[in-house]
Amino acid sequence: MNNIAAAFDDSTVHGRLTGLQNLQALLDASPKVIEETPAVRMFLNHDLLKKRSATYSLGQRKKIKIAAAFAARKPCILLDEPLSGLDKSGREGLLHLLESSADTNCVLISDHESAFYRSVSSSEFTIRHGKVHRDPGNEAFKSDDFDE
Repeated sequence: MNNIAAAFDDSTVHGRLTGLQNLQALLDASPKVIEETPAVRMFLNHDLLKKRSATYSLGQRKKIKIAAAFAARKPCILLDEPLSGLDKSGREGLLHLLESSADTNCVLISDHESAFYRSVSSSEFTIRHGKVHRDPGNEAFKSDDFDE
């Protein structure tokens, strides 16, 4: 697990801590290093990082988790439903992070909105009736793509 960072949909941020304190706990890094990290700068401004995360919206809490996963600088990143709660700018930021990490990271995403990722993904898999299916061309799925 030393090579994996993750942002799970059902994980929480600590409401009594500020965004910056949450990131410090997750990343074991100094505030300066955290605030200079591209993933953090992409999603969170200095003022927001100073507020208690109990005041954050769902999307802001999601951004903390995604930023932490990318800022951890692990070769493999797992993202569980990262679009949930993200606004348009958050979605654009996520696409940018995925594009910029394509050469250095393996990012595995579990999401119901697979079409969103097609421009930046190299492979797409689905699970249907307990079986994993690969879409080799990143094209839209047809009903006959699945074993019944």
